[in-house]
Amino acid sequence: GLLKGMLFGDKKDMDSEVGKAFRNSGIAHLLAVSGLHTGLWCSILISLLSVFNVPEKIRNIICIVFLSLFVVISAFTPSVLRASLMMLIVLIAPFFNRRADSLNSLGFAVTLLILSNPYILLSISFQLSVASTFGVLISLPLCKKVNEKCSKLKEKHLVRFTKFITSSLIISIFSMLFTLPVCAFYFGVWSILSPLANILCIQLAFYAMVTGLIGIGLSFINIAFIKDIAIVIFNVTEFLSDIVISIAKSI
Repeated sequence: GLLKGMLFGDKKDMDSEVGKAFRNSGIAHLLAVSGLHTGLWCSILISLLSVFNVPEKIRNIICIVFLSLFVVISAFTPSVLRASLMMLIVLIAPFFNRRADSLNSLGFAVTLLILSNPYILLSISFQLSVASTFGVLISLPLCKKVNEKCSKLKEKHLVRFTKFITSSLIISIFSMLFTLPVCAFYFGVWSILSPLANILCIQLAFYAMVTGLIGIGLSFINIAFIKDIAIVIFNVTEFLSDIVISIAKSI
């Protein structure tokens, strides 16, 4: 149930207590098909194409086609539309020898969506998506400064770990602050520990979604040992999902 919720936003088979724990701990965005998912699948696709040395412009065209299909599959969810339009600008920019600016891309996406449908402003999903993305983009210069200081540490592994923790914490705090008014108004719930929950859960949830998606793909192959591999992968997915659930409930 949790895997279906994280991958496709389908929460009907998920335990209600798990959903409540996710909301109260500030990681409910994992259960909504959103910009997080759009960025996740695009980054995976670009990485795979890069492995096979596919030229940048061809990679971008393939990603544009994928984004178009993803928007349709997600039933034109406002947050997916916003993320896809932003990503589209980034993908199209190299064709005009330009480099996309994140804040300008967000402004363009928001303006275009409001012009096409003014009622989208009333969508909670749209409000949360825009507020969260704006918070993240505002936090990036600070992340860059902190990472530069972390780079001065001597131990490489310590540098990586410190960068991950500090960047995740800064991004989560900014995202939380900008979405706080929306969450407080609509849900009456706001978790002061949501940055901690995001640091502990996002990476685990990412691996759970990736392994789950691989398991789903392999399960369609009607060969005995391939199905055995799929079962092993699903066990890994279940293990990771259980950890995420335990963290959410504890927080």
